Amino acid sequence: MSGTVALSIPGLLLTCVQYVVVIRLGRNFEKDFGSCNLELRWIELRMRRWGAAVGITDEGSDNFLKEFAKIHDESQAELVSDTLDQIATQLGRAKEDSEKILKKKRNPAELVLIEEVEGLSISEPKVALANRVVNKLKTTYDKRLQAGSKFVAKSEWALYRKTELENLVKFLREHVTQLEAYIPGQEHRLAVAEAKEMAKEEFEALSEVVDASDPLLADAMKQEAPKSGFSFHNVTATGYSSLRVGHLFRESRPYDVGHTAYRNLNAHDHSVVHTGNVYGYEEIPVMQSAYGSRPPSSTMPGAIDRNTFVRGPFFDDP
Repeated sequence: MSGTVALSIPGLLLTCVQYVVVIRLGRNFEKDFGSCNLELRWIELRMRRWGAAVGITDEGSDNFLKEFAKIHDESQAELVSDTLDQIATQLGRAKEDSEKILKKKRNPAELVLIEEVEGLSISEPKVALANRVVNKLKTTYDKRLQAGSKFVAKSEWALYRKTELENLVKFLREHVTQLEAYIPGQEHRLAVAEAKEMAKEEFEALSEVVDASDPLLADAMKQEAPKSGFSFHNVTATGYSSLRVGHLFRESRPYDVGHTAYRNLNAHDHSVVHTGNVYGYEEIPVMQSAYGSRPPSSTMPGAIDRNTFVRGPFFDDP
């Protein structure tokens, strides 16, 4: 690869990131600030992660050219450059539209901007936590690409209407996904590293909203979820109840599973307890009490001998 086109890619990425870093939200977003701000920060995280995956840093383009040339030729570099150029152009247009609204000043109240600290303070706790987690994750790449601090080529601008944000986020997601498809191995490795660094409450906060916003991180979190471990406290099963609270594998597990802690787990009478999660089943197996739903009798078909049952719980085939 000659590198002529590829040399333009670091600068284009920096321009795109700079545009996103300085986006603000107007007062119309007050009720949905947390979720809307999260979408923008996630776009920034994905672009920074992509930059790290292909070796783009503030120090120069040598490492980038070395990494990129391993798997891409000049024609592929042109595709990447064109995609980044489209992103930068779309962001530039959105900024111009924002400036036009600002100049007209037809609705002064609409032009009041929301500070991030203020917006997150009135957001749902899980959404606010998700914002903090994504901000923390992207700081891993801030050190490599100092857009918005060391470089200040783009001035602050704002989005004032939700339809504008929705259209812009949709466009950016589609094009960033195109970029991510070019270096799938490196990007997945970085996303897995992000998932491993999350605390349990952070993992839970992101797991509810990550699928549409960041497919790479969503896949990484699903991969890491079985390893994160969990605990159960004060669990009781009585009568002829059936209780499952942990791992169940259909086949040998392809990965390690995190430690599971059980405290005060009590089973009484003829109850059935399975401690563990379920892996490898398309449908969760049916778990039966040792004597079904009633005490055993000589006429009850299929009654399970208690001495046989105690060697392990019985599960119907799914």
